[in-house]
Amino acid sequence: MSGGKANFFSIFCFRLFECRKKMSLIFMKLRGLKTGTLTGKIDRFYCLWPHQLKIGHNVAIQRNVYIHIAHPFSDIHQVQIGDNSFIGANTEINCSSRVLIGKDVLIASSCTLVDSGHRYSEFKLIKDQSTTEKPIIIADDVWIGTQSAILEGVKIGVGAIVAAGSLVKNDIPANQIWGGVPAKFLKNRFNEK
Repeated sequence: MSGGKANFFSIFCFRLFECRKKMSLIFMKLRGLKTGTLTGKIDRFYCLWPHQLKIGHNVAIQRNVYIHIAHPFSDIHQVQIGDNSFIGANTEINCSSRVLIGKDVLIASSCTLVDSGHRYSEFKLIKDQSTTEKPIIIADDVWIGTQSAILEGVKIGVGAIVAAGSLVKNDIPANQIWGGVPAKFLKNRFNEK
């Protein structure tokens, strides 16, 4: 292709992609998605039951974020994302109970949040046993590093940091830095004087 035609084609493809993102968001809003004032930072993400999702003001969600809601006919918004928060590409949120993400939270790419687990103590196949469900609560001003996993029942305090690649199965107090598999206390975020 000549320079003019190639440039026209790339602009056309970009505009088509942008139109698909906007149409996807409009379709989710028609199906009940609750959002604050959006600034166009929401890329294409997947949620089969958007009426159970509440997104705050100025939230950024990158591409291929998957939000699975197990109980779509509940009376409450099961997944809530606070104002000014960021969710990185390829992050997965599996919600059977509730996942509450506070304001100004940074969740890096390829993270997993799962608020349920399988029982395994009975003498039957694991797949035939019941599940456990406990909400995940992430307070304001939290940073979760890339490829981290947050498991059921975890509460992460205000200002906490989770190092990349961590497996969080215990609560993290405010303003602490945790990391590892399983995640352990590394240090306080601020020097105490």
